[in-house]
Amino acid sequence: MCDYSKNAEALRREWLADMIKIAEDAGLYEDEPTLDEAVEAVKRVRKLHKPSETLGIWDKVCSVCTEGDLHDYVEYPCETIRTLDGEQSD
Repeated sequence: MCDYSKNAEALRREWLADMIKIAEDAGLYEDEPTLDEAVEAVKRVRKLHKPSETLGIWDKVCSVCTEGDLHDYVEYPCETIRTLDGEQSD
């Protein structure tokens, strides 16, 4: 008896490999960052959006999102960091 699920999985993998090859040949991935570039970009964002306790009133605020006006403080972690951590924004 033929195991259809194993054959279907093999066909699906072959089809996906063919589609990736076609996309690469068409140049669709040329502008995509490498994994290392993406990791470095995330590190740069995290370095900027860090907790700051300089206001003294709140426990922690985002050093980038809270600028000058004490009425517009943004608690840390800010939406940017929560997004990097995989949380869904409202």
